[in-house]
Amino acid sequence: MIKQNFMYLFFSLILIFVLYPFFENNLILINIISSAIVISSVYSISSEKKAFLIGLILAGGAFVANWFMIIDGSNLVMGINAILTVLFYGFTMYQIIRYIMNANEVNMQVIFAAISLYILVGITWGFAYTLIELVKPGSFYFSEQISRSQFVWPDLLYFSFITLTTLGYGDIVPISALARSFTIIEAIMGVFYIAITISRLVSLYKTEDKKERSE
Repeated sequence: MIKQNFMYLFFSLILIFVLYPFFENNLILINIISSAIVISSVYSISSEKKAFLIGLILAGGAFVANWFMIIDGSNLVMGINAILTVLFYGFTMYQIIRYIMNANEVNMQVIFAAISLYILVGITWGFAYTLIELVKPGSFYFSEQISRSQFVWPDLLYFSFITLTTLGYGDIVPISALARSFTIIEAIMGVFYIAITISRLVSLYKTEDKKERSE
């Protein structure tokens, strides 16, 4: 299998922020970006055969459900898509965490992996919030002043990153107990991720520096 490369995943994730203003009511564009992320995610974890096969199976389900929404945009299909996507991204994040924790040095791939992991957390929680809203409508309060999308995911993707970075503008508010619980978990993850990741990268850098001095 090929060596892990997170550069393509990183840039496909960045496209979300670049093209986000055009997501409103544009399901095809959302699907194209989502497909690019799925493909680059599979590529990034393809260094191990077992991980690659599991990722490919999960990615296939998410990919099919993602594009099937164009034919059937019902809440059921959107819910299935959200579940499959959360499972796939969850597995991808697990593989990235393994990669970072097993890294022997700080290089561009480790940095790409760390940033990609942070962004994937925000995206995954956005799908989780979408599933919560689909299962129990009214779990989130949307301010009348914000421009609502025809599809709930773009709005809750925005909410997810606002929560992850602990900004909390108040234009979208969790109402149900489950929505509040997930919001709390994501906020905690956002705070601890920065601390843990920085400490890990600093530790790798110090270890690498000591090796260079000893030589």
